[in-house]
Amino acid sequence: MKWDGKKRVSELPDSIKEIFLSEAQYLYNELSKNILEVVLVPAPVRKHPYHMIRKVENRNPDWYQQLYSEYQHFRRDRSLNALERICNQEDMDFKHGQYKYDSIYRDLIYQRLTEGYDCQCGEVPPDDDVKGFFN
Repeated sequence: MKWDGKKRVSELPDSIKEIFLSEAQYLYNELSKNILEVVLVPAPVRKHPYHMIRKVENRNPDWYQQLYSEYQHFRRDRSLNALERICNQEDMDFKHGQYKYDSIYRDLIYQRLTEGYDCQCGEVPPDDDVKGFFN
């Protein structure tokens, strides 16, 4: 079957759909917990008494940083809404800008499941069931 990220996850067979939904839930949890946080700390070499520098305390997930760099005006709130719709099987077909984020995240999930990806815990291989279904 040729995948088209413009179609709903609910159109997939149950076994494949469950894997997609699980990955969507993982992405949702990771995005909601990892928010870019920058703080001011004293500079290591001070040029004046109040000299401060920025330090990153928490980062966005790598996959989100990649999407953010690929799409102009990419938004976290719309990302979370799209992932939540996918998790609840309420995602919609992509039509001229409407539900664009649903389509972007379905494509990302497809790519992660069929090609694998790197994360903090190491390399995650492709899912054999999903890869076999689409090949």
